[in-house]
Amino acid sequence: MVTIQQAFKETMDSFKIQNRKLAEAAGKSERHLSGVRSGRANTTIWELEKYLEICEEMAPGFRREFGRRVAGADFFCVSAVEAVEQMNPEELSNLIFAISEKVRGNKKSNNREIELVRG
Repeated sequence: MVTIQQAFKETMDSFKIQNRKLAEAAGKSERHLSGVRSGRANTTIWELEKYLEICEEMAPGFRREFGRRVAGADFFCVSAVEAVEQMNPEELSNLIFAISEKVRGNKKSNNREIELVRG
């Protein structure tokens, strides 16, 4: 299991975000940020959120990759076929409708709500 600090460090490394630049943008010392990345220094959820926001500005896609690493790679590795096979008839109908609207170039048609997220 990957810790939040490991996921943060790995994602920063993957996106080639330098400690110095992130620390400067966040108004923190490089030493503190290095400690956060290594797990030697504590951070708050609000501080982590600030780091993630800045990293996303520096490297779009950072948050998604960080989330993937925290959740585990398998969380995002469902094929389209597997996703369709898991849908009930109503969800499948909504998906087909959404695809047809996308192909036609419409966002919505006849105010029909498109809902693909299951509870």
